[in-house]
Amino acid sequence: RPLFGRWSDIESVIIMKDEMVFPGTYSGDQSWNTKSPVHEVTSIPLDEFDCQGDGEDKRIILWVNTWNHLMGETNNNPDMEITYQHVLPAGSIEEKHSSDVVIRKGSRAEVDARFKGLITSFSDVMTEERQKALGKRLF
Repeated sequence: RPLFGRWSDIESVIIMKDEMVFPGTYSGDQSWNTKSPVHEVTSIPLDEFDCQGDGEDKRIILWVNTWNHLMGETNNNPDMEITYQHVLPAGSIEEKHSSDVVIRKGSRAEVDARFKGLITSFSDVMTEERQKALGKRLF
């Protein structure tokens, strides 16, 4: 049985209006070779992200830049092999050996509650400003 009661990891980002908020999950310019990556907090406009495709098929690329899953808008590891993961609809279930990602809607506390294990984590990523913008319906 996995230590955290789940086979997959949970990372948080918040998409509000035209920006993505990284509440302690931003990589900055850190790469896979960074031995002790720092969990940065920032907001990035969506139009600053690398994209794939055109028109209605255009998709934002969310790069996982460090071994502990810190993310960013650009690829900080251009010399490494790229493995793309596909986003599955909310409510899907990840498989143990899947390379797909499930997006979950709700607070970090709600997502953590679905995966109680030997160690339960809680991350308070909801600021008063975000709560006001998103509304109480989610949290």
